[in-house]
Amino acid sequence: MASLDAGSGDSRARARGDGPSRLVLEGSARRWNEAIGRLWARILERNRLDREGTVVEVGPGFADKIGRGLAQLRFAGTLLVVEPCAAPRDWVVESYRSLLPRAKIVPLAGDIGTVRDLPERAEGLVMNHVIDDLMLGAALPPGRASALFSEMVPGGPCSPDLRLAWRRLGDDRRLLEATSRRVVRELCALVSAIRPRLVVMSHYASWYQRTHGLETADRLAQSVLVQLRDRLGGTTPGNRRLLARLRQDPGRWFVSDRDWRSATS
Repeated sequence: MASLDAGSGDSRARARGDGPSRLVLEGSARRWNEAIGRLWARILERNRLDREGTVVEVGPGFADKIGRGLAQLRFAGTLLVVEPCAAPRDWVVESYRSLLPRAKIVPLAGDIGTVRDLPERAEGLVMNHVIDDLMLGAALPPGRASALFSEMVPGGPCSPDLRLAWRRLGDDRRLLEATSRRVVRELCALVSAIRPRLVVMSHYASWYQRTHGLETADRLAQSVLVQLRDRLGGTTPGNRRLLARLRQDPGRWFVSDRDWRSATS
């Protein structure tokens, strides 16, 4: 999936050879990824992420923000990258292998409801601004969703099909409710399946969505994050204080070191 959270107007990607896997981030796209990567590093470090543990990331798309955060921590464990779309999956795996030379990067094709080969215990489950993509992927036919997400390269134009898809989802109450329930159910099931020590999910305000008329995507994804946070016990007190120190809106994050590893099935 390709998250729509680019930082400013001159975000762009330069082609390096043929195909999306050869894209190179430039300008503010790179600076934005680096800035969010620093934020992730602070959060993961504060929560004492095991640098040799197993981390599962869901839906990075054409964005290496979490990998940049892990690189600052000198992560040398195993990073499982759950990404259903081939083009962004190839791109981010290549980027992560460059950023994290001591880590094992394992691409996993599939969405959160069908992906296999996940660990029974994980050090962390991390998701950066992907809930909106999960919702759209759940609402659209699989082939249509894959084609749409593969077009979402940094700095690329906003597809009229993307705006139309969100408008239709926002206008169809029954589909919206079913989609929201499915995403919440599948993410809660994923937490139960991999029993992470740490869960971090973000859905900060997106410049891309604001400037391309995608406020509906932001609003609907924010609602799902609230539901997830309530179902999973909320952000733990120490992490609420951490988000305040980092000047982050706690309503836009779910950060919990509850440790699901000891939970029963």
